Amino acid sequence: YIVVDGESELEAAEAALDALGLPADQPGKDEAVTGPVCVTLFCPECEVRSTAGWETERTQDVKGELTRALVARNGANKCAEMSSGDGEGEGGAGGEGEGVIAREDLAELMLQVALRLPRSLDENAPRRRVVKVAPAPVGGAALQERPNEDILTGRTVGTVRS
Repeated sequence: YIVVDGESELEAAEAALDALGLPADQPGKDEAVTGPVCVTLFCPECEVRSTAGWETERTQDVKGELTRALVARNGANKCAEMSSGDGEGEGGAGGEGEGVIAREDLAELMLQVALRLPRSLDENAPRRRVVKVAPAPVGGAALQERPNEDILTGRTVGTVRS
């Protein structure tokens, strides 16, 4: 899992992976696979800032917690340019200005990708995955409040937004 800062770093990271012999395409049927089976690159399409005073429930469930809704898309394909929103209406660093996501939200997304997406060729994971991240457009996806279950006891411990 690699985090890059913008398109130029993404291109440099992909060139470095190519130079290491870690191609982006899937292996042939009879091709031996060596090295990492799946490399995931995260490329925020905006500024990433820590949220002053941010705290979380100490015992989270594995469903995650966010300060602001995010848009994650397949960065391996050229997609239509997306709106970064105006930063109004949600908390966290994203509320401070246009095109900003909270560092805590990026970390949460990375954790969820690591937990939930395929990680090996046997699971049909790509050799190289690029995840581009931006704030959700205003009026788009909203966070949902839900019970937070302690992963050790299964008891409900307050609520979180995700």
